[in-house]
Amino acid sequence: MKKLIFLSIALVLIAFNVKGQDAKLEANYIYNIIKYIEWPESYKSGDFIIGVLGDTPVSKELKKLAATKKVFNQKITVVDFKQTNEISKCHVLFISELSSNLMKLALVMVGNNSTLIIGESEGLATQGAGINFVKQQDVLSFQINELSIKRRGLQVDSKLKSLAL
Repeated sequence: MKKLIFLSIALVLIAFNVKGQDAKLEANYIYNIIKYIEWPESYKSGDFIIGVLGDTPVSKELKKLAATKKVFNQKITVVDFKQTNEISKCHVLFISELSSNLMKLALVMVGNNSTLIIGESEGLATQGAGINFVKQQDVLSFQINELSIKRRGLQVDSKLKSLAL
């Protein structure tokens, strides 16, 4: 019985560590993807706002990055949105896997703002996300919905397009 309990605890810790590594990797992807997106002039001053919809370890990892990095000489601020009605103007909106069912409402709240929407759930690229993380054979990659990005008044560098699935 003790072995079974120990094994269960070990598996939970391993799963947590893998998920934590995924969060760190996704945060780094987000930071690097941002460098290949062109925002309108009105978004090039003040803080660079990354909104996170839903409870996810990615937010914590983004905040760690924000403490030491900048985007286009702008300080990074990470804002957590627990519900869609809290969404405000931001450069990037990351929609966590657990909140992926809120995609349509999030799109309504973003409105016509020049916001890059990034998801991490199957099918979000076809539902309006500009970037969607996918895992294939335990390798994290991403899809691009260029039309969605352009509709938001953003431009994506061809180098980023060449890295996507």
